[in-house]
Amino acid sequence: MSLVSLRDSFARSKARWKKYVNTGSEGRTRLTSAEAQGIWPSVGSLLKQLQSNPEMFGPLRPLINGLSRLAEICEGLSRESDEYIELRGKIGGVLQDLSEHIKGPTGGMMPGSVKLICLYIESEVNTLEQKQSRDTGRKVLDTIEGLEGVVDCCHRVHSHLERLKLNLGLQILKDINQQTLEIKLAKMVPSVSAVYNSAESVSINRGLCTPGTRKTQIDLLLDWARTPAAGKTYWINGMAGTGKTTIAYTVCSELDQASQLGASFFCSRTIPECRQVKNIIPSIAYQLARFSVPFRCALAKVLELDPDAHTRSLSIQYQKLIAEPLAGVESSLPLDFIVVIDALDECENEDSVSQILDLLLSTTHITPIRFLMSSRPEIEIARKMAGRPDGHDDAQLVLHDLDWSMVKADIETYMRRELKDIPMTDAQWTVIIERCGVLFIYASTTCHYIKQAYELIPLDEAIGVVTSSKPTQKDRNIIDEVYMTVLDAAFVKSGLDDMTKKRMKKVLETVVCAVEPLTVNAMAKLLGLETGNQIERLLMPLRSVLNVTKHFGLVSTLHASFPDFILSPDRSGSYHCNYRTRHLEMTQACLDLIVANKSQFNICGLASSYNLDSDVEELEKRVNTSISPALSYACRYWSKHLNLAESPSQLIGIIHNFFSSRLLLWMEVLNLTKHMHRATSIIQDAERWCMEHKAPADLIELAHDASQFVSVYANHPVSQSTPHIYVSMLPFWPRSRPISTAYMERTSGLVRPTGTAMDRRQLALIATWKVSTRKVESMSLTADGGRLVAPSENGIEVYDTTTGESVLSLTDERAKSVDYVAVSPDGTTVVFSSYEGTAYVWDIKNGSTVTQLLPDDIPGVLCIAFSCDGSRVACGLKNGEVYICELKLEASSVVRLKWHTSRVRSVVFSPDCLHLASGSDDETVRVWDVRTGQPVASASGDGTIRCCNFTVRHVHCVWIVG
Repeated sequence: MSLVSLRDSFARSKARWKKYVNTGSEGRTRLTSAEAQGIWPSVGSLLKQLQSNPEMFGPLRPLINGLSRLAEICEGLSRESDEYIELRGKIGGVLQDLSEHIKGPTGGMMPGSVKLICLYIESEVNTLEQKQSRDTGRKVLDTIEGLEGVVDCCHRVHSHLERLKLNLGLQILKDINQQTLEIKLAKMVPSVSAVYNSAESVSINRGLCTPGTRKTQIDLLLDWARTPAAGKTYWINGMAGTGKTTIAYTVCSELDQASQLGASFFCSRTIPECRQVKNIIPSIAYQLARFSVPFRCALAKVLELDPDAHTRSLSIQYQKLIAEPLAGVESSLPLDFIVVIDALDECENEDSVSQILDLLLSTTHITPIRFLMSSRPEIEIARKMAGRPDGHDDAQLVLHDLDWSMVKADIETYMRRELKDIPMTDAQWTVIIERCGVLFIYASTTCHYIKQAYELIPLDEAIGVVTSSKPTQKDRNIIDEVYMTVLDAAFVKSGLDDMTKKRMKKVLETVVCAVEPLTVNAMAKLLGLETGNQIERLLMPLRSVLNVTKHFGLVSTLHASFPDFILSPDRSGSYHCNYRTRHLEMTQACLDLIVANKSQFNICGLASSYNLDSDVEELEKRVNTSISPALSYACRYWSKHLNLAESPSQLIGIIHNFFSSRLLLWMEVLNLTKHMHRATSIIQDAERWCMEHKAPADLIELAHDASQFVSVYANHPVSQSTPHIYVSMLPFWPRSRPISTAYMERTSGLVRPTGTAMDRRQLALIATWKVSTRKVESMSLTADGGRLVAPSENGIEVYDTTTGESVLSLTDERAKSVDYVAVSPDGTTVVFSSYEGTAYVWDIKNGSTVTQLLPDDIPGVLCIAFSCDGSRVACGLKNGEVYICELKLEASSVVRLKWHTSRVRSVVFSPDCLHLASGSDDETVRVWDVRTGQPVASASGDGTIRCCNFTVRHVHCVWIVG
């Protein structure tokens, strides 16, 4: 060492020594010796309490033992440091508070956040003990560094103890009724099936990695999880079959054991509630409330102010259920807890996936949560992950780019464990392992096939099927190859007769096209077979690609890649499933099942309409006896299959029969099975189908009336009693309406109200929604009536008209104080403006981008309208001008129409998109030729024109004067 280096080293040592003997720190208040001696006994006091009641706070026992060891280390060092003595005082104060808390009732509650903080403290003490285990004959410099290390350790321990106190000592729990809190949490309707180790995880074969496999990757992910500075998000990505979900499950298990897992949401195409993006945030919030008591209390306050926060748009969900509660309790939370979201690519709506990624990756709401996510490298997801705001774009694990030799070794370990009871030779092992390559899905499917085939055919033959299969196309990938091998074995090499093969293919296609997994018995009823045993026999050759749960007999695909394969004619060849044909047959099967049900009235034999359904004894038992899973499925999903089916002409008759004779039975089933909230959207889907396929006018009218009938019942308290479908709804429905005409003549013994009031009776409001706390100047519906766009106090909301729930929102700064909105007929574009501002375009379809429609020097937009084809939008201004903008041209085109002399209050396109009408405060209505921009007609309104519109056949223009 050089003289300069030695001098520098002694200088630094001298400075540290002065610090710890209090040189130059006259301003610091020192504790007296007596005060200092009374601090560490607090640890002993706590230890006594724990020893007297071993059941109390089990996880705190190692904590207190660790603090005792810390006290021994500290007492052996210099007591001359003011900083050390001050820290001892602070730690002692926290321990006294904890001691008081433990004396009171605790209810045995020990959430994950508390366990994790205890583990932090134990780790600190262990690290310090390792440092102190050096030679006792240390030099002066080592002693100084040792004291410095103790002080730093005490600083961190004090910080952890403060967090622990906030978790254990919060008195606000005493002010909250626990039962009320549980009700509030339950009302968020969390998707418990999406938790990594839920009961459903067994039924869909979700589980741990085989011991000894994927160790490098799992360790990498756990290292990231334990390093807060490594970034807010980590992305596991890989092509289908690379083992993403199994790795994510294993990491969840490890984090759970370490009390580091805050929440998990495993998306799944197989489970309906797990493929809805809108369920992710409420489910995470629910689990975080279990993880942290302070968070639970903060969330309760939010839910008290806004009980329906979970039904709002994703941005409001995130703000209300995650960001706001976390902001108030961040100081009580552990530093590195993780939320895991798996298989984002299996969610239904790509736009919603994009929006939730924006929220999770955003730095707008700074939260202590770190997210571990997995998905296939879909374009939109990859784009979001490549531009993460925290700058950690490299925080990813790409499974299909791993070292192949390492992956092959893991696959061999997995296969030898799975096939340990199959007596294969070394040569056979070598061949099948080589055949599997580097895809776990190939290995998994091969193992399933060999285990199943070994029970039916000689082992050599089963191995031969796997090893001799060859792709029939040059570009077929390895997953397609294994699927073709399995299907060839089932359909070609099985020796089954043609009728059995036909039924087996029908079963396979039904599993792929079912909206949710069906039981074998339900599938048998839908397919017209006698028993579920027939289905089980037909499934046997397909068990390598299909899964049947042991307890419930639910049938689903083993992997999400199989439906992709079987629905592609290029990939699956002769095994291709024509999904439109299958949905046609499933629509017919569902409606046939409803029509053929033995009981067509009062299906559960309810004795009286005086009782609410909730008051009927053993109603659940009656429902399970009278309503089979197949009938329940048919009632919930027939219209979904209908909208995916081909050959509409084949379905007209059966649809008409349903609306005219089975609608009320269908309502009974949905109400009794507690699915009435879905009823309106189901019927609206059917009504939309009738209009799109130009069904006969009487069927369209019947479907429309049914939609209103169902909506009124579903949104009215009378729905609490199923018999009131007949006792109240039907008799009081207007006489002239198609539903009354179809059903009243078939009834007897019902009240038949008559008189002028009934003749004049109009329909009541279907629903009322509060969309804003301020005045709403405008709103707009999509052409199919499925979405409503309205301004709110925070921006713009898009509502699902069947539920009243916000499904999308825009809180961009430009969307603040919006007054006027219009949505395109297809619901992909929204144009908006404020009273004093210009107009903007919100492109919902393409990444929710916002662009300016008109230049800044054209402000004061008062009304907006889309053409029926969505290609143009018109804006009426305060200065009397009207602008028509072409939206679908590469270079936007703007046409100015100037004729009015005062405010333009209303603009509307004709149904053929060729003309535009505008109404103004100058008391005139003008009709313009859209192509030339020239006026073609005008009329005086004798007053301010508030609104104008064209008749359906665009022969006349009508307006309202106000």
